Amino acid sequence: MDSYTSAQDAVRAAHGISRTGAALIESWEAFVEECATGYSFDIAEYRNELRVRNEIEVLVSSERLRRYKDHDSFVAIVRAIDERFKALGHATWHFATASTWWERVVPVRAGHDFASYCLQVYGFRIKDA
Repeated sequence: MDSYTSAQDAVRAAHGISRTGAALIESWEAFVEECATGYSFDIAEYRNELRVRNEIEVLVSSERLRRYKDHDSFVAIVRAIDERFKALGHATWHFATASTWWERVVPVRAGHDFASYCLQVYGFRIKDA
């Protein structure tokens, strides 16, 4: 039987994901931390940075990886970061056309450009960080 690391490497390779699971978690955590202090870039960059969570989901939902105990730890770390991100989202406003829960999250605080865009396009009032 292969190791969790080699199985994860195979799943990542099959989906064209170059970063390791640990690197993906690190990026997701850094993004969530930035949202906690007020996301400072524009909406396009926000959506681009959210793509890391899509890559993480490939690993989280992989049938091949579920048979490993290490996967439980990986998923637990992801879920903890997910809960933190959800808590940073606006209680009322969501990006309705998004296909995943993380793409629907509108941060409560963001930089001026992001906040202005959300107000102009969606009517969302976000606190300017």
